[in-house]
Order: sequence, then structure tokens, then C-alpha cells
Amino acid sequence: RAEGGAAVALDRWLEQVIARWRQLRPHAEAKVSLHGTAAPMIVGEATLEQALLTRPAFDPSSAQRAFRLGASDYAEYLLLPPLLERIGKNAPLVDLWAVPLRPDQESQLATGDLDVAIGLPPASDRLVGLHLEPLFEERFVCLVRKGHPLTRGKLTVSRFAKARHALIAPRGRPGGAVDSALEGRGLTRRVALAVPHFLVAPPIIARTDLVLTIAERIARAFRASLPLTVLDPPLPLPRFTVAMIWHDRTHADPACAWLRSAIREAASTVA
Repeated sequence: RAEGGAAVALDRWLEQVIARWRQLRPHAEAKVSLHGTAAPMIVGEATLEQALLTRPAFDPSSAQRAFRLGASDYAEYLLLPPLLERIGKNAPLVDLWAVPLRPDQESQLATGDLDVAIGLPPASDRLVGLHLEPLFEERFVCLVRKGHPLTRGKLTVSRFAKARHALIAPRGRPGGAVDSALEGRGLTRRVALAVPHFLVAPPIIARTDLVLTIAERIARAFRASLPLTVLDPPLPLPRFTVAMIWHDRTHADPACAWLRSAIREAASTVA
């Protein structure tokens, strides 16, 4: 895999050169040597930037490449199986590293720690230098164990608020869509359990009287294997979008463009 690693390193070095050249271009009147051949830096059609951006096409059937994808365990659970199926069939020498998303995912993308991220779109003021493509929409449902008291009779907002709740808090902070909706009605809820990961919560719900408000696709997937019941929330909750996000630095990279296409195809199977 040394050749594959060298190719990735070369790509990233070229991206750094391009970024520096963009900074210096207004003052460029010198000549540079590329692979021993002197070539003038001409501000116009034939620029160094254009030369470096003319990269060879990516052939997934023979290319050796390791990609870094940032996602929550929710997105990994939904997308990695169909994505790895496509990679295995079409790109047998391509490796994929799934990396935890940090709160500063924009920095992870900008520095090369990630090639692409999958998650909630960043705020509009944090989209500088980023590209965003919605993959699918999701809605919230309530997940409880079979035979839970809330499954008997009408699930009212009052009964819902009085129940003991579980919360998925990836960043360890309270609050969320449910709390905001309840506050709008002058209500609060008790969060008896908070966990940072999506996939650990449903097995806990199956063995307790906790109520979990979670993305519908995860809830229905676990309902097939655990004694769980899916309920509609008793109050309106906003839908949310799962998006693919990448940086300018990989936008013109044929290999990363291929990866984004494979993710897009994988997402179409769960939408």
C-alpha cells in the first residue's frame, strides 16, 4: 500500500501548493520549475493552478486509495453497509476509514482529516469553503418497550412529558427538538439517561420504561430485532436533513468525486 499512501500524500501536497499559489498569484512574475522544466507563471489561461488541477482520471477498479469519512454511528449504521457493498464490487483496492465527527467538522474537512462528512448541515455562517448536498430527510418517532404504559390509551402531550426519557446527546449537552417543543407549551421533561451514541440506546429502551425520541429509520430497524414499539410523537417535531459535506480542497479530486457518487448511491437505498 506504499504507492497508495504516496499518491494520497502527493495529492495533499499539491492542494497545499495550489492554496499557496492562490495567495501569491497577484504578485507572481517569477518562473518555477516543475519536474525540472522551467515554465512561466502567467496570470491568465495557462496558470500553475490549472496545470496542477488537471489530474488523471480515477479508475476505481485498479486504484489504491484510503478515504476518510466522518459520520455519527447513526449515519454509519445506515450507509456503511450499502457503501461498502459498492466499494467491494467496484473498487477492491479502496479502503475506508470511518472517523468520529468533532464539533469542528469544518476544520476536519479543511485540514484533510476528513475527505467527506455525513451529518446535519452546518450553520450558514460556517459554510465558507464547503459544499453541501442533501442525501435524505428524516423524522422523529418515539421508541418504547413492548407493553409500555404509554402504548395503552391515547399518548397525550401531558403523559409524554411526565414519562422518564432517554436522550441521545452526542456532545454531552442537554436540550434538543423535544425540549424546545415542550417549552413552547410551558412543559419540561425529565431526562433520566443521556448517552452519546445512537446505537446503544434502543437495547436499553427494550429493557426499561424509558422513552426515546429517535430518528425513524433507526427505530424501525431495531424494532425488527428487539421487543420495541414505535409511536408517533404527541406533538409536532421538525424533520431534519442528513447531508454530505466536503471542502473545496477535494471538490475537483476525481477520486473524492467518485466516493461522493458512491455515497449518493448508497443513500438512495435508505431514502
